[in-house]
Amino acid sequence: ANAEGPLPCAIWFHGGGMMIGSAARSATGYKRASLQGIVVVAVEFRNSTVAPFPAGLEDCYAATAWTLVHLSEIGASSQVFVAGESGGANLAIATCLLAKERGLAGIKGQYVQAPYLRYATDTDSWDKFDGYWVTRAMINTFSRGYTPTPEGIASHL
Repeated sequence: ANAEGPLPCAIWFHGGGMMIGSAARSATGYKRASLQGIVVVAVEFRNSTVAPFPAGLEDCYAATAWTLVHLSEIGASSQVFVAGESGGANLAIATCLLAKERGLAGIKGQYVQAPYLRYATDTDSWDKFDGYWVTRAMINTFSRGYTPTPEGIASHL
């Protein structure tokens, strides 16, 4: 976009069940935002196949904290929101919860696309839509991969 700054800022977390994918390979979602005159910080967090929970979440939190300190350097205004798709949407939500718990101010909102918010796949929705783009088995694999321990599963993050 041909916009004058400072511009709103989106901190973007890629999809992939927090297990696969990368910011570089998930450019479609955040490119649309940048074309609308939004500064996008695309976060390359550690997937759970590289480092278990809460490593990826801590990467997202650290990127958010860094962004909030460096807004003027990147041409962004104080209108900051976190965003993500699928697993990245979960991380956006969890980053906001963590920021609130730790007293990190400055996040104005969230934009989340297709988060999965609970581990249970024994629901009417899964019975009707299993296999439509993502499968129950995939979600179970992503969930176990992200939080393989009972402590992680019990966490609200």
